[in-house]
Amino acid sequence: MRKGRSLKGPKAPRGQAPKLVTGRHHLFHGELSDAPGRNESWDHFLCYQENNRWVLITEGTDFSGTAELEATKDSMSTRQLLTWVLERDDEIRDTSFVQVDEPDESIEEQHKRAFGPYAERLREIAVEVGADYCVSCLDRWLKGAWPPVRNPPMLKILEVRGVTRRGIWIRIYHSVYDIETTLGPAYLYPPQEDGSAKLVLKTESSMSPGRLVKLPGEVLAKLEALRPELTKLNA
Repeated sequence: MRKGRSLKGPKAPRGQAPKLVTGRHHLFHGELSDAPGRNESWDHFLCYQENNRWVLITEGTDFSGTAELEATKDSMSTRQLLTWVLERDDEIRDTSFVQVDEPDESIEEQHKRAFGPYAERLREIAVEVGADYCVSCLDRWLKGAWPPVRNPPMLKILEVRGVTRRGIWIRIYHSVYDIETTLGPAYLYPPQEDGSAKLVLKTESSMSPGRLVKLPGEVLAKLEALRPELTKLNA
């Protein structure tokens, strides 16, 4: 673990400096060496402040790993930090591509929850510093009770525009259908025998596993008409 510079928190309301309740705690160490000459690494640290506020500190190196970059500091509420942490764990979980390439898991299996390395470590830190609200939210997330559901808009396919490629990783692409939905533009994977297919919104990350949707007959017919074009993309 690298030693960091002393931390000053962001300005609090009415000109009062926020109270720094704890020192900094190491959250995660990551490394990337997936390309020639790449030896990049980074570390995330957390400092807990009063009133459920956190400071996230990120230190890292350049692409080659030979020089350290300037550290960044972001002030977050507990809810913002939890959202960020869970997104990082999703990215780690999705790098295997299993859910995208083999979408044959049951819906129940896909929605089983378990802490990833970020959330697991955050809970340890929250317990240590007495951030009870953070611990409670993580425990409720594990049970599927956080964040609270607020009547999400219904997903519906509005238009099948054609075929395209979805970028997944460096030089890795999936041939998919280009569609428009009530939630915005999306990618649709070729349907399975039961008429269901994997759908991923274009606003989601390249590692997102998407969701399994049941396709109506008229959409299936349009996909069938476009199948020769999709085959050409795979050639």
